[in-house]
Amino acid sequence: MDEPNPAHYRIEAAELSEHLLGELARVYGAANDPNDDRTRRAMLFAQHANEPQWQAIIAGSPVVGFAYGFHCVPGQWWRETVYEQLRARLGRRRAKRWLADTCCLAELHVHPAWQRGGIGQALLTELSEWRTERTMVLSTPDRGSAHGFYRRLGFVELAGSVQFPGNASPYTVFGKSER
Repeated sequence: MDEPNPAHYRIEAAELSEHLLGELARVYGAANDPNDDRTRRAMLFAQHANEPQWQAIIAGSPVVGFAYGFHCVPGQWWRETVYEQLRARLGRRRAKRWLADTCCLAELHVHPAWQRGGIGQALLTELSEWRTERTMVLSTPDRGSAHGFYRRLGFVELAGSVQFPGNASPYTVFGKSER
């Protein structure tokens, strides 16, 4: 792998290019599933960029890591699934409070060659500082190694064993009050 420039830079949806989407899909595949369809993944990332207040932080050139989120609003499939799970586990009032003004952390990935060097933490910290929402909520696989990472950064587990439509793997939902 080429030696990347470790600088982080912020991008808004209007700044996404086909090349950059391909880079994000490459890092996602390396970090998660080398057999993932990069074209399909890049298209999904492009769709996410249409969500309200989408923003991303990119590490490196070439890209070695990225994080992005957007404002969660009623009607988004992820938000509605999480709301129902939180309502069942925390009650309607607490579920609404968590999701009333929240950033959905949709993606945070670092290429395996660059993991455990602080890039993920720096990306999440910078994205959190850039966001204006009261809370940040995310989901990560139940069996993933990210649980300790999110806990160290102040996230709390809101619900475990959450099933998303079309995915047989259970997820854990984490949240953090930002303000």
